[in-house]
Amino acid sequence: MLKKILGVAVLILFFCIKATAMDKIHVSNDKTEDAMFSRDGYIYAIPKWLEKGNQWKVIEKSGKVYVKVKQKDDVMTEQLVQIPTVLWKNKTYINFTFFAPQAGLSYDYNEKHKEITIKPKTDKQVKSKNRKVIFMWDPDCLFQSDEFYFTNKMGRRILCPTWGSYQDINDSKVSVEYLYLAKSQGMEIMPLVHNNFDIDETKKLVKNNKKVKDLSAAMAATALVYNLDGWNIDFENMDPADKDCYTQFIRMIAEPLHRLNKTISADITVYNPYSRTWSLCYDRKALADIVDYEIIMGYDQTYAASVYSGSVSSYTWLDSSIQKLLTMVPKEKLVLGLPLYTRVWRGEEGKAKSAVLTIKYIPEFLQKHEIITMWNQKDKQYVGISKNKNNPGKVWFEEKRSLREKMSLAKKYNLAGLAFWRYGFESDNLFQQLEYSWLGDYRLPIKKKSTSYNIVQKLKK
Repeated sequence: MLKKILGVAVLILFFCIKATAMDKIHVSNDKTEDAMFSRDGYIYAIPKWLEKGNQWKVIEKSGKVYVKVKQKDDVMTEQLVQIPTVLWKNKTYINFTFFAPQAGLSYDYNEKHKEITIKPKTDKQVKSKNRKVIFMWDPDCLFQSDEFYFTNKMGRRILCPTWGSYQDINDSKVSVEYLYLAKSQGMEIMPLVHNNFDIDETKKLVKNNKKVKDLSAAMAATALVYNLDGWNIDFENMDPADKDCYTQFIRMIAEPLHRLNKTISADITVYNPYSRTWSLCYDRKALADIVDYEIIMGYDQTYAASVYSGSVSSYTWLDSSIQKLLTMVPKEKLVLGLPLYTRVWRGEEGKAKSAVLTIKYIPEFLQKHEIITMWNQKDKQYVGISKNKNNPGKVWFEEKRSLREKMSLAKKYNLAGLAFWRYGFESDNLFQQLEYSWLGDYRLPIKKKSTSYNIVQKLKK
């Protein structure tokens, strides 16, 4: 038995080593020693190879690698964009598979003979901008290419991983492997950039044209180097007195991106005349003349700090909010953002406190707590009330049916598309069920009924 266990262990170790082995690659018509190697399906090359496309200048200093994009536009002439590296045989290498196309290169790789032929890139990707868009925010970069997601029948699928704040443009935590795998699945990538919701620091930024110009150049250059399709700007909690400055900020960010045929979207709240820093800080009409899309954050109708319970996103609230926004933003630029979460409210009204409950964990929540539920036809949500008199609670559930009802508003007003906060909050098969609904097909998935379907059945009982 021990010999068998040791034999299996050795076999597993062999395959693990083989799977991560670094194989030297021969470059045709070049005799540079250790110029390239392959590992885990990617080809790595010495950084200088990226200059062969005559698009970039490579600069190595202090153990880091930067590229300078060669552009006629002066806005990026001095921009250095850092790219990640790996070490092999005490030499620095970059992910050639990912960066080659942006650098103006393509290649033919003979995996059997470990030989590669480098050549100029000739193909150009053409994006159809007439289709509906489906944005998915993915702050933790959880997207898995081998798990079910919306198909391209839904529209242009756009992933928005969180790149960081505007101060982190040159220091993103989004990996090139994440970007490459998402792109290989036909996804567009428009990372989210935020302002840390910091009023004072945002004020300093939007009033400083030099800083904004530098940021604009850095974002444009980074979009080119990392093959991004654009940026999603999520600036919130700003001084209404800076509204015009923010509009000018967006204009300066958008101009070089549009010259590069990149897309810019800005997140906005619903209009609320009583919310100064979260709603009155946007000139939505002026922004619509600049950006490609304005994405409604169709939440939080009842915010986390409220002492009164309520829905995160009811149908009636969202319907009236869209009607108001359409007086400011053209329908072809307005995207409806929906929550994949709700809030559980505990305590008496006026003293209530809430906690986030994602759709993913609703089944577990229902199993643990005694909840009386009913469908609210006006708000088009299941509402749950706790049976425990000593700990009163209330929940306005988000699940397949409630989301389907709100999604119908995007069709009712012929909006540009949908957005969802956020990837990782979904239940099994939810994306598949929502796609069926969006396409007018209300079949249940063949493989198994999802947890959101099971929730509905429980709620009906």
